[in-house]
Amino acid sequence: MPERLTCAVALHRSAADLIAADVASASLDELGDVLRTTRRLINEMELTFARAAARYAAVHNADEANVGNGEDAIQWLREECRMTSHAARVAIHVGEHEPELRQSIEAVEEGTIGMAHLGWMADTAERLEHSGSRPRGKFDENALLKQAKRLNVQGFRRQCDAFIHRADHEAFVRDEIEGAEGRRLRLVTHDDGVVHLDAWLDREGGELVRAAIDPFARKDGADDHRELAQRRADALIEVCNHVLDTGQVPRHGGQRAHVYVTATLDTLRDVAGAPPASLESGALISGTTVERLACDSTIVRVLLDSASIPIDVGRAARVVPASTRRALNVRDNGCVWPGCDRTASWTQAHHLVHWTASGPTNMSNLCLLCWRHHARVHEGGWVIARTKDGEILTFAPDPWDAPRGREPTTMIA
Repeated sequence: MPERLTCAVALHRSAADLIAADVASASLDELGDVLRTTRRLINEMELTFARAAARYAAVHNADEANVGNGEDAIQWLREECRMTSHAARVAIHVGEHEPELRQSIEAVEEGTIGMAHLGWMADTAERLEHSGSRPRGKFDENALLKQAKRLNVQGFRRQCDAFIHRADHEAFVRDEIEGAEGRRLRLVTHDDGVVHLDAWLDREGGELVRAAIDPFARKDGADDHRELAQRRADALIEVCNHVLDTGQVPRHGGQRAHVYVTATLDTLRDVAGAPPASLESGALISGTTVERLACDSTIVRVLLDSASIPIDVGRAARVVPASTRRALNVRDNGCVWPGCDRTASWTQAHHLVHWTASGPTNMSNLCLLCWRHHARVHEGGWVIARTKDGEILTFAPDPWDAPRGREPTTMIA
């Protein structure tokens, strides 16, 4: 490391130590001064980094050996400087477009705009420079700088997009097309069967997904302590479950797409020592979850011999007949859980006393529950019952007991 750089690092650490020493005893107003001053110092270091990153990219990309090996300056910055690809790319753009962003850089140094504002401004200059739809020329930062000084980062980003649209409509449309073509959704199944989703969506796609799941991600009562991320995950599952239940997925091999579960009779009955059930992917689920799925599903009986070879396959039959389901829709008109607003088409028929425990499939032993509240009863250990007057009562599990999925063996009629 060059001697001057070594001295600069030492001075930087000394400054950081001096500032940190005052933080513990600072008042609220003093802490505000510390934050503003520290942020300005960070911004100045970020500007220095951007200049160096742009210079590194220019030298790196000019080396034919690097280009031939497929090495990229952004990749190097990501790995060696522990940055995201976006942050590395923005740093390079800021450094490359410094001559066109003099006033904006001064505003960063003065603290009137942040580095994030400058990053979006540099990104806008880069997009216009390489749009190919307009003659190259000096990027005019004045209009955007005025917006940056009055808007937060999110609001300013929208202004940058609007600026591109006005200056180069074709480039804006091309960005939209590239964004749509860049959509990705990866589902990775881990060894324990848990699935990890990794998605990259363009503006329109992201807005459509948000619009589809957010109405189902609202809290459903004072006792709903799920964080937003969990509520959205539950909402995504609920939407997918609804699409499958209503037959809106294209048929495959002449059959409706759905989730297939294989379970033994002992598993269905939740007998001690019974094996877990398996999904089509091979992932295993508990008998408690199978019990919930079996409440309102199509059952196929398969008899196996001692070598596990099928010797008899029965006809597929609905646990809840269509006529009974229609009557339930009319009577309950949706999820009966107190406070739930899910309509009948978004619910499943639930046996108050499960049919594997000799609970009858009739109106007095059935009610409609949405996916979330159905899971709350089976896997969550809640109990739901109907009084003689038809009122629905719910009882939370004992917090000292493990969640249980078995309802009482007697029915309140």
